[in-house]
Amino acid sequence: MKTQSIKSFVVGTVVGGMLFSGVGFAASQMESIEVNVNPVKFLFNGDEVETERPNEIHNGREYVPTSLMYKGTVYVPVRFMSETAGLDVDWDNETKAVLVAEGDTSANGDASVLTEGEDYVVLEEEEAPSDVQEWVEANKKSEFTGTITVDGEVYVLIARGESQHSGYGVELNKVLQTEGQVTVEAAYTDPNEDEAYTQPITYPTVLIKLDKLTEDIQFKIEKSSSASVEASGSTSVETDTSDE
Repeated sequence: MKTQSIKSFVVGTVVGGMLFSGVGFAASQMESIEVNVNPVKFLFNGDEVETERPNEIHNGREYVPTSLMYKGTVYVPVRFMSETAGLDVDWDNETKAVLVAEGDTSANGDASVLTEGEDYVVLEEEEAPSDVQEWVEANKKSEFTGTITVDGEVYVLIARGESQHSGYGVELNKVLQTEGQVTVEAAYTDPNEDEAYTQPITYPTVLIKLDKLTEDIQFKIEKSSSASVEASGSTSVETDTSDE
């Protein structure tokens, strides 16, 4: 049952009271409940917040409502509210905590966010050297995270494995760096139920080339709306194709 009436919900400058509404459910405590999709209007400092779709936002996998009503309380996505207020939000899987703060929210407080085009480049498979292309082909048909070093350059691969059609994908969120370590954060994206996909089997991947060499590369992959962000190490290969 959808509630069609539009209410005015003024966010203003006080956001903290709403950020954690509904947050804190451990996996073992989850239960199914009935809620109403209750569209509301969001005003931030007097300006209405517009979304790509009316009353919906994309969570990296699919479109979801910007608000739900349950027992007289309005629930909104933490990321939507935080980013509207100019805050950064992250998930700490170890402590099962939502991190909301100004600037970087990674567990490593001294981490810096690397810049695409300066610190790393996202590549299509055909743009990579032949050795890297062969490595991608050998690993993309199953879930895989790893690195390969070719001629002194580090290439990083995230592969989702065989997927039913082009509606499934992998989206790079950010690349963080601390002293001696790089963390690559990404999310699996799932099909939009309102769209038709005709392309057959696909192998979603993200391939990046890092500007700086590092021995320790970690991965945090958000696999689905029901699965936590998972951290994993990397499988490394080193290849030298220079002339002897």
